[in-house]
Amino acid sequence: MAFSTSLLDLPASSIKDRWILDSSSSVHVCNDRSRFVDLSTCQHSLSTGDGKTSVIGQGIARLHGIDPITRKKKVITLSNVYYAPGFHVNLVSYARLKEKGGHWSEEAGYIEYHNAIPIVSLKLGNSAGLWVFDQPGRAPIRTANAVRSSSSPKQSAASAE
Repeated sequence: MAFSTSLLDLPASSIKDRWILDSSSSVHVCNDRSRFVDLSTCQHSLSTGDGKTSVIGQGIARLHGIDPITRKKKVITLSNVYYAPGFHVNLVSYARLKEKGGHWSEEAGYIEYHNAIPIVSLKLGNSAGLWVFDQPGRAPIRTANAVRSSSSPKQSAASAE
């Protein structure tokens, strides 16, 4: 019997600059004005787990990622992105991605279109289990693995349910 655990380490100081795939968010959020190619002023607020964050703009933002096949730089354009300079991270809403025909292949580690064409790669982030988009020019996310084997007989079996 073998057990395997993996942990990918992402320093807290760099998380603010990264794009995270969020299955709970209904909107894309970006905290960096320089990532926008088009931005209109607006006044909204986002409800978060522990409060609210001010939104001062909405527009089109760029995500600089890595093509999962060629491993070369790839730019993805996200529309209707909220600009919230005080937000702690950049979010890609999985719900919005699905509306546009995107699908997250967890097994393969990338986002693909409905026709199975890979778009951009993802890596599992820190101990919080965040899915972080690969970014060109960034140090790779560090990985630590632990494996344990046992020669003892199996104590129980999992049910088919």
